[in-house]
Amino acid sequence: MVAAPEYSLETETKIVPALCALHNFIQVYNPDEDMGVEELSAHTPRRSQEDLSHQGVSAQEKARANTKRDVIAKEMWARYQEHLNNML
Repeated sequence: MVAAPEYSLETETKIVPALCALHNFIQVYNPDEDMGVEELSAHTPRRSQEDLSHQGVSAQEKARANTKRDVIAKEMWARYQEHLNNML
C-alpha cells in the first residue's frame, strides 16, 4: 500500500482552499472541460477489499490513530480560532 505524503499542519490547512480556488478558476475560464464522475473515477486508483477492511489492525493501533486524529483536530481548531481573532 502506498502512503499519502505528509505535510505540516500549516501546509495541509492551505491545500483545500487552494484546490477550491483552482476548481473555481477552471470553472470560470474553461467550463467545457468539466470532468464528469465517470471520467474522474476512471483516473482514481481502486483499493482492494483488503485495503478497505480494518482486519489486522490492533486495538492499540486504532487507539493511537484516534488519539492522533483528535490532537490534529484540536490543533486545527485552535489555529482557526487564532486566525479568526487576528482578522478582527
